[in-house]
Amino acid sequence: MSQDHFDAAHLKQYNDARPINAQRKLCHAPHQNLYFGRDGQVSACCYNRIQILGRYPDQLPLEMWKSDNARHLQEEMTDTHMPGGCSYCANQLEAGNIAGLHAKLYDKYADAPLESLVNKIKQIQTGKRENRNLKQNFKLERDVLIRKTIEWIRGTGKGIPIGRIAKQEFKKYITSWLKSPATRAEEDVQYPRCLEFELSNTCNLECAMCFGEFSSSIRKNRENLPPLEEYYDTAFVASIERFLENAWETKFYGGEPFLIPIYYEIWETMIRRNPHALVHITTNGTVYNNKVQRILEKLNVVLIVSIDSFEKETYEQIRVNANYERVMENFEAFARIMRAKGRSLSLATCPMTLNWREIPSILARCNKEDFSLYFNTLWFPLELSLRHLSSTELQEIITYYKSIELIDTTFAQRENNAMFVSLIHQLEQWRDLAYSLEMKLANRKTLQAQLEQNVLYRILGRIQSQMDAGVSPVDLSDLQKFIQSTGNAGHFIRQYFGVIYQSIALHMTTADYQLKELNLKRSIEALQAHLLANEDHEELVKKISVNDHRYTTTLLAQVSFEQLENTDQIWRRGGTGVE
Repeated sequence: MSQDHFDAAHLKQYNDARPINAQRKLCHAPHQNLYFGRDGQVSACCYNRIQILGRYPDQLPLEMWKSDNARHLQEEMTDTHMPGGCSYCANQLEAGNIAGLHAKLYDKYADAPLESLVNKIKQIQTGKRENRNLKQNFKLERDVLIRKTIEWIRGTGKGIPIGRIAKQEFKKYITSWLKSPATRAEEDVQYPRCLEFELSNTCNLECAMCFGEFSSSIRKNRENLPPLEEYYDTAFVASIERFLENAWETKFYGGEPFLIPIYYEIWETMIRRNPHALVHITTNGTVYNNKVQRILEKLNVVLIVSIDSFEKETYEQIRVNANYERVMENFEAFARIMRAKGRSLSLATCPMTLNWREIPSILARCNKEDFSLYFNTLWFPLELSLRHLSSTELQEIITYYKSIELIDTTFAQRENNAMFVSLIHQLEQWRDLAYSLEMKLANRKTLQAQLEQNVLYRILGRIQSQMDAGVSPVDLSDLQKFIQSTGNAGHFIRQYFGVIYQSIALHMTTADYQLKELNLKRSIEALQAHLLANEDHEELVKKISVNDHRYTTTLLAQVSFEQLENTDQIWRRGGTGVE
């Protein structure tokens, strides 16, 4: 199913937060990214696991990158449309969760990345920000622009190292002209600018919100299942050497990356072939040794530490098997190494029922120590996800979060605060959805009570029960008495379709049930009016008397009056034994 129903205001908000050059596509992952999954499946990103490009070792990475599957996915992604496998990002975009939108992470790989500087200059010129005068804003933006430009050229900071990439591309261009035309044509492959690796679930923790698919410890101890098959080997590393050479950025997930041997093979290859590419490593912070230190020092690492609380009790309740004191020691060591390299440490946090009260304190610490903060959206397990709280509970969280005073004086603080505000937007959408469903349940109880008092509903229910039990002939005496009591065939027909409508509405559970109920009511009223105007009323009563009422109810729940080829479709003789 395609995703092309986005609210215009959310699209504008999304694009306003992006570099000018990136706005040509809602996401650049299909054109610039490869994700290698632990089951050997390869896709455009770690969230779209439906539209698969291929599977290793059945196909080599280069074959998958040049495949028809890859080309079709690229063609589907436009500036207003997302492919069907991109529902995760589509949901976030619809919620207005712009800062947390995963698709936005791939903007940096769009063509002509220097245009982002132009966008930044325009922000300086307009310079309108709440609670800050123009002079303060200009100074802040000027300092940020100078710092970011230096970082990009030197290859430090979070950004893509523009200077080094330009030199690399120029060197490749000159070298290519020393080769024969045939060799140039053969090697003229536009390799992805980012590679994402999730090659193993090897992990030493059994986190409360995690599953065996992502943790070998959970799979063994909690799920009592055998280890997952390992698909990647040294031959795989050899098959992606050209990819690694041309990559701007690589990302490593787990399990726990620092416990996965093949990652060290890839990292050693990068040290030899492309040490300036950005290397994102997401770690749980439990592993720090000489091997880890070598990788952090030799490669251009952006380190993301998954920490959901700075309170010992909460932390160890979530990150089962972790030692809080040891992780905090490692955390400080990671921060020192990153600062020595001119970088800031990044935190990845999962807001959930166990830690939602601590999110503002995590934000405050990140803002104080210049850490970058990112919130992961937790959908499962249900009992830990904020998504499944009641509207009242969600409103409590929203009210608390909105009461937090945000300090907005540095670039890092602005970025982190935007992430926090986007989290609030996500919670607001979930609150509205929860309220809508709660109202539906309340209405459903009321409707159930009304139907149980409806004489015709009870009669039709008894007739349907006899049909289901195979009784023949079915006892229609109660129905015939009811028809006679109405004194008018048209009146009975209206009551019949009223019961059909209420029966369908009773079992509607979709989030947008109000709109669907309205459409259902209009459709059934249109059908009813058509039948009364175009068919003999007494004949209609006879059809209803011997009808399979469940069939009619199911049919009208699935199609509208406009979709019916003819009105005879709505009748199907039940097992009444009556001719």
